[in-house]
Amino acid sequence: MKLNLEKKLCVQFINLDRSEDRRDKIDFRLKEAGFEPLRCSGIDGSSLTDAQLMHYDEIRSYTYFGRKLYLGEVGCFLSHIRALEIFVETHKDYGLVVEDDLVVPQNFKKFCLDAIHAACQQKKDWQIINLYKGCDLPFTKLDQLKMNNSSHTLGIAHSFPTSAVALLWTRSGALEFLDKHQQIYAPFDHITKAHFTSNGKGLGFRKPVLTNDAKFSVIKQVETIPSRK
Repeated sequence: MKLNLEKKLCVQFINLDRSEDRRDKIDFRLKEAGFEPLRCSGIDGSSLTDAQLMHYDEIRSYTYFGRKLYLGEVGCFLSHIRALEIFVETHKDYGLVVEDDLVVPQNFKKFCLDAIHAACQQKKDWQIINLYKGCDLPFTKLDQLKMNNSSHTLGIAHSFPTSAVALLWTRSGALEFLDKHQQIYAPFDHITKAHFTSNGKGLGFRKPVLTNDAKFSVIKQVETIPSRK
């Protein structure tokens, strides 16, 4: 069963071309965990094209999110969209997308496969699992998983966590998200929170499972988008 799931899993990390140190680190970490990761070249907020900025709706960002977005937030959103498009093109059933500052623990591969298996057994219409950030209440327990010496409660995240550091997608979840969210008016993790809180197909863990080791935010190094007519 686990071998079959492994063949159905696409693993990617998002990495900016200028962040070579992060690229080497996350590539090593994922390969050491037993994955064969693909690198998704991140879209740099400091060099967005006019065509890319056409996806950004500043007026809606003020009404929905309360402020205009950082250039890096727009780039981050587009990067995750690119990763989902790559995943869909592989025709695999599941897609793990992580950001390049993720700390990859021992036995992480087994944990991901266990999470997919448990989700398929307990909630057949699931579309995404947040592997990084813990879930707030309300939360419906589905299963108990172990990684190393820790036990983690998997469940339905009725308030989906605001984080995109490590997301485990189903093909149907990626296709639905791509269909509905090509327009940018809030950071990617806020849109995933709204989307999967609304449709009830987002899963997560009651307490945080993973950590990252970023010492600074690449996103907020870039200035905010100037007002556009």
